[in-house]
Amino acid sequence: MNRVLVAGTSLHFWFEERDIVALLSRRFPDEVVHRLHPRRGGSWEWPAMLKLKNQIAQAWCVVAAFSTVTIEAALMGRPAILVGFGNGPQGRVLDHWAYEHMATVASWPTSKVAHDEDELVRMVANALARPLTEEERDDLRARALLIADCRPGLHERIARAIEAAR
Repeated sequence: MNRVLVAGTSLHFWFEERDIVALLSRRFPDEVVHRLHPRRGGSWEWPAMLKLKNQIAQAWCVVAAFSTVTIEAALMGRPAILVGFGNGPQGRVLDHWAYEHMATVASWPTSKVAHDEDELVRMVANALARPLTEEERDDLRARALLIADCRPGLHERIARAIEAAR
């Protein structure tokens, strides 16, 4: 069972993505699944969205540097571990959190920010050892719904994911 979903970024925002997947796979054998961003080998078509929904449903946490999958996971009561280290073509990974929706995700009580590989491994181990309580999942879902309000672009995609999960 894959209990850790690593959500990849588009356009190589996160150069260390594959290295982090390899690290987590070594530390947590048979627990990690890597979901490539649709622009890097996936798709936004229905079968791929259904596969993503199932991957989130199996996950106990989502690891990402920058991904709307963290919001979709929150809608399903799954917390995020955000990678706050590494580099991409537009600067440090952490700088991508200037985007409104990712800054919001980073501020949630159930979100954790890892600043190095050791901290990331500890956070994943903690997430696997202690799943969220029902109260924490309900709070996370409520916070995510505030972002998924059907504004053009990102929000429409999230709204479609919500409908698909029902």
